[in-house]
Amino acid sequence: MADTSCDAASKPTTDETGSDFSQCGFSWKTGDWSVADSTCSEHATQTRDVHCERQDGTTSADASCTAAKPNATQTVASLAGCTYDWKPGDWSDYSSTCSATATRTRGVACMRTDQTVADSEARCQAGTKPALSETADVSTSCTYAWNYSAWNVVPACGDTTQSRTASCRRSDGTDGGTHCAGQTQDALSGTVYDTQTCGYSWKPGDWSNYSSTCSDAATRTRSEACVRSDNQPVDAALCAGKTHNNLSETAGVYSSCGHAWKYGAWVSASTCSNSTTQTRTATCMRTINGADVPVSDSWCSGQPKVDTQTGISDTSSCSTAWSYSSWVSTAPASTCTQNQAQTRTATCMAAIPSGGSVPVADGRCDPALKQALSQTVDVSSSCTWAWNPNDNATSTWAFGDTTTGWTGWSNTCGAATRTRTVQCVRSDGKVETGTGQSNCTASRPASTQNSTQTTDCGGNLVNGNFETGTSAGWTFDSVADTKGNKVYPFVQTNTVHSGSYSVAMPNTNQGNGAITTYLQQSFPTKAGANCSASVWMYGSNAQPTFTILNSSGVEVVSVNASSGWNQKSGSFVGNGSPFTVKIYTRGLSTSVTRVDDVVISCTP
Repeated sequence: MADTSCDAASKPTTDETGSDFSQCGFSWKTGDWSVADSTCSEHATQTRDVHCERQDGTTSADASCTAAKPNATQTVASLAGCTYDWKPGDWSDYSSTCSATATRTRGVACMRTDQTVADSEARCQAGTKPALSETADVSTSCTYAWNYSAWNVVPACGDTTQSRTASCRRSDGTDGGTHCAGQTQDALSGTVYDTQTCGYSWKPGDWSNYSSTCSDAATRTRSEACVRSDNQPVDAALCAGKTHNNLSETAGVYSSCGHAWKYGAWVSASTCSNSTTQTRTATCMRTINGADVPVSDSWCSGQPKVDTQTGISDTSSCSTAWSYSSWVSTAPASTCTQNQAQTRTATCMAAIPSGGSVPVADGRCDPALKQALSQTVDVSSSCTWAWNPNDNATSTWAFGDTTTGWTGWSNTCGAATRTRTVQCVRSDGKVETGTGQSNCTASRPASTQNSTQTTDCGGNLVNGNFETGTSAGWTFDSVADTKGNKVYPFVQTNTVHSGSYSVAMPNTNQGNGAITTYLQQSFPTKAGANCSASVWMYGSNAQPTFTILNSSGVEVVSVNASSGWNQKSGSFVGNGSPFTVKIYTRGLSTSVTRVDDVVISCTP
C-alpha cells in the first residue's frame, strides 16, 4: 500500500553513518633522532618515535602496518666531547748488559678520554710526547783483559827484533781503566824471522828425460819455483813480474834409432855374361817413425858395407826363347783311347854370346809365343772295331752287338717300317766317320726293316677327344644344298663334355634344302675282333647321327643324339680291314650341336 497509509513519524530510517576503514592505507611514521647519550664514545645511542599511521592521519596499532618497522634506536660515534693525552708503555730490557751505549725502548700511544687509542697521534700535543728510547752505560756483565797492539818489526831478511804495547780493555771494547790490575801481561818484545828485505826469483828444476830417443824433434821439460833470497820456496805470487826460465826445449836425439846400409840396384859391367862384376850405391839410413832418412856414413861404421861383387851371371840383355821338354803321358796311360792326356814343361832360356844358354825367369820370354803344355791324343794301338747300332734312345747294347738298336715300328696294324743307326765303333767307344769306318771289316748290318704288323689293330682313334685343339686325325667336310651352300664342323671351347675342346656341328637347315656336314676318321680292325664304339653328343631334333661304316661302306652302328649331353654307343665285329667312324647332321638341324670324346675299343 502507499506510505501514506502508515504513520510517517514511526517510519524507520533508510540509511545510517558508521566507521569503515577496510579500504584505508597504513604506513610507518618516524620522528627525529634524539641527542646521543654520550659525547665521547664510538658507540653512543640515539632514539626516535616510530608509530603506524592510517592514511587519514590517525595513529593505529602497529599490526595495521604490514611493512617492516623502522629501527627506533641506532648506534653512532659521538666524539665531540673527547679529550686526548699521551700514555707511555713499560720500558724494554737494555740491548746489552755491557755497553756504554746500551739502549732500551717503550711504546707511547695517544689515548682518548674513553681510553681508546686515537685515530691519529696528531690529536695529542706533539711537544709533550714522552721519549720512545734511551741510552745508558750498562756494565753489569762486563769483563776486562789486556789488549795488545800489532808487533812493530825491524825490517830484515832473517832474525830481527819486534815490540808492541798493551792496554786494558772492557769486553765491549772500551777503555777498562785499572780493572786489569793483577792480570798477567804477555811479552811486549822478542826476536822473529823477517823477510821484508828479501828478494824473490824463479828457480828452475832438473830437466826430464827426452820424450823420444829416436826423433828429430825430441822434447824435454822442467819446472820452476818461486824462491826467496834465503833459498826458501815461497808462494808464486811473490815472483810476479820476475823473468821465467825456459821450461822446455827440442833437440834431435838418435841414441835408440836403427841405422843400416841401404843399397841401390846392382849395376853390371856386362848385361849378357856368365861372369861379370856388379856395383851398387850404399847409403847409411836412419829409421825414424817408420821412414828411412839418409845420414852420415859414420852412423853405420859398425856394419859391413857390401857394394861390389864379382863372378855374377847377368843375362838381362841376352835374347831369350822358350825351350820345351818331351811329352809325357799322365796316369792312367792307355793304348786305346781318344783322350790320352799328355804334359810337358817350358823353360825360358837366355842365349850367351860365348856359347850355350842358361835358364832365366819366365817373365823374360814372350808369353804369346809360349806353346801349349798339355794335350790329349788319340792312341789306338790296342783297339778293336765293330759295327754297332745306336738309336740315340734308351736301348743299351754291348760292343759288337748287331741285333739291337731298332726304333719302334712305324705302324702296329698293317705295313710298317723300322730303322736304326749303324756305326763303326772302336772298343773305347769312339764312333768312326769317313775313312775311319774302314776299320770295321765285317759286313755292315741292315739299318732298315719292312714288315706287316698286326700287333695292334684295336681300332684306336687319333685325337678322339679333340684335346689337340685341332681337327688332327679327322676329316671335316660338308655336302652342299641345292643353292651350293656348305657349312663345316669346327673345334671350339664354348660347350664341352670333358677337357677343353669339343666339335661344334653348325645349323644345316638354311631353307634351301638339306645341307650335310660331317666329320669322319678311318681306323684299322683285326678280323674277328669284338669292338665297341661310344660318343658324347649334345643333340637337338635327334641330330647329330653317330655311325660306324665297315670296309664296304655298310653301317654297322647308327644311333641318333638326344637333347642335351648324352652318351651313345654301339658294337660291331672287325674284319681285318679299315672301318670308318662318321658323325653328321642334315638339314633337319636348326641349331648348333656338339660332339666330344669319341672312343673305339676292340679286343681279339
